[in-house]
Amino acid sequence: MKIIAFWLAVLLMASAAAGWADNKDPKDNPVPLLDRVEPCKGKAGDVAIAYGQALDKGRVAEVFFTDGKTDLKVEILEQTATMIKFKIPVAPARRYWLMLLTKAVEPALLEQPVVVTVE
Repeated sequence: MKIIAFWLAVLLMASAAAGWADNKDPKDNPVPLLDRVEPCKGKAGDVAIAYGQALDKGRVAEVFFTDGKTDLKVEILEQTATMIKFKIPVAPARRYWLMLLTKAVEPALLEQPVVVTVE
């Protein structure tokens, strides 16, 4: 199930990029993407920072933890174009992928290639 969700996210990002190919410059409308999160382990209430590109409030509306079955909304504490600081939500101990709700013309949930382990 996780593999299917991952490939759906990749396909969604690829189709979004193909749609932007008709625009003047794809750099004008980058897809939000996370490349790392620090720390990658923590307990409920701990603060973590996810880093990446196109993460400003105009592009990313919400952040979620997902295990492929359950999505948990994350409290955003601070947000810039290159980072999102958030609190780890109350959740069962396991690994969670971060997922972004974009503010595109048609909002989309994009599962990211970064993982946080809740202890």
